[in-house]
Amino acid sequence: RTVARRIGGSVRWQGMVTVVLTGAIYCVSSLPYTVYKIMINVAHFEDENPIFIQFERISEYLTHLNIMSNFFIYSLTIPSFRRFVKSIISCPRTLPFIPKRKVGSCPAFIDSRERERERERERERER
Repeated sequence: RTVARRIGGSVRWQGMVTVVLTGAIYCVSSLPYTVYKIMINVAHFEDENPIFIQFERISEYLTHLNIMSNFFIYSLTIPSFRRFVKSIISCPRTLPFIPKRKVGSCPAFIDSRERERERERERERER
């Protein structure tokens, strides 16, 4: 709350928009599969009907929509996530599977110990 007040309340709205969009996409993506399962278990539809087979495939693919959409929802609504993605794209040498090198040009990925060392050096220079 304190942070939201300092920056004009935008954090609260960003969080609410993120939750609403994520929830809406989840409902839209899982509803067809739920209907499909109800049709099988309650209405005892036959699996041989080509339209029913296509509906099954589409409903299963839509369930994956929720997983894929989270990246785009977060990118649209959360500025810190955008900065994180941008820093990964601009400094790919800092990824865990690529051998480490000095990370002077990518301050977002300097680990906490390195940051603390940098602060100590700056304090020493000021004295």
